[in-house]
Amino acid sequence: MKSLVVKRSVVVADHKTSVSLEDAFWNGLKEIARERNITLSELVEAIDSERDAMRNLICWCPETQQPINLQIYTDYATLARIWSNPVRFQCPHCGAEHETKVGAACLQTTLGRTASNEAHEASARRAVR
Repeated sequence: MKSLVVKRSVVVADHKTSVSLEDAFWNGLKEIARERNITLSELVEAIDSERDAMRNLICWCPETQQPINLQIYTDYATLARIWSNPVRFQCPHCGAEHETKVGAACLQTTLGRTASNEAHEASARRAVR
């Protein structure tokens, strides 16, 4: 059986390296780079430079679909370890107490909005109409 993972070369910080990804992920990276008017290598370099940075965990109120800053700062390695842990929070939008899994939240990044953010924003816009 042929592997779905393909190894490709990119330049990161002036060094040639390889990345092994499935086509769907590779195509997603290319699309993000194109949308931001940067090269694929620049996008990979930005991701690489920020992978150990602490990020703020964000989730959405199930009632209002508004984003909620959980005030939990984590990096990708820690996030992977706590992915299935529950987190309880008091919603500043509806006032109710909610519980979700860490994996249902997303990391706020300096790279811009994620697909998760955009999906929640679109859902919130539909709910308002």
